[in-house]
Amino acid sequence: MQSRLSMFIAALTVVFASTTCAQEIQVNRANKTIEVIVSETVRVDPELAQLRIGYRNFAARHEAAVEQNVQVANKVTKALLDLGVSKDALETETISVNRTRDADDEAGNTKLGEFVASQEWKVSVPITVAENVLELAIRSGANVVREVGWTVREPEKIRESANAAALKKAQVLAEQMAKQMRKNVGELLYVSNVQPGFARIPRGLMSLAMPPAPPPAPPALPIHLFPAKVEETASVTAVFALE
Repeated sequence: MQSRLSMFIAALTVVFASTTCAQEIQVNRANKTIEVIVSETVRVDPELAQLRIGYRNFAARHEAAVEQNVQVANKVTKALLDLGVSKDALETETISVNRTRDADDEAGNTKLGEFVASQEWKVSVPITVAENVLELAIRSGANVVREVGWTVREPEKIRESANAAALKKAQVLAEQMAKQMRKNVGELLYVSNVQPGFARIPRGLMSLAMPPAPPPAPPALPIHLFPAKVEETASVTAVFALE
């Protein structure tokens, strides 16, 4: 038992030694420092809307499903290009042809047709024209509409702002803590940045897929989109010298 305990303590000593060497900055009485860990979020107005639209249809024969899908898909994309949407702003996200009984969302239901064909695109457009683009897509035959994303043209600038704001917040917090110890904050000795992951909503939770039919009638009312703020969060660990 004593032998196992000695081995465990030795292992901990090795891990602790490795950690302190990697850290480089040691916090102790001899090396007076103060460490703070903070996060800051920057919110800005979006510049671009990312629309996710598509067309899905069913047919008794494989060839018929593909033919109908291609016809409507070409009509939708042509309408968007004619409106002025850049080709670079159109991205094919999914394209598939399956037997209905093999499709996840129509499993076991062959009443709609033996085969299901689907195409979906991501369309990035300025928010000023997003409503018109989405309405035109639906008028042209799109019958799949998924969640709308909001972004900016230069996301790296928001990251820079978030990092700067987090570091400034760390400086203020360090000064407050040092004041409580009747000390002054000196130079910044160490800083690290961790970008948190983004929580994304599964597409299936916010999707609208209508059964096969002639292209949908124009919406009775104009479509209204309400842009959300674009957020970027930065987390920093900062170590300051104490004077």
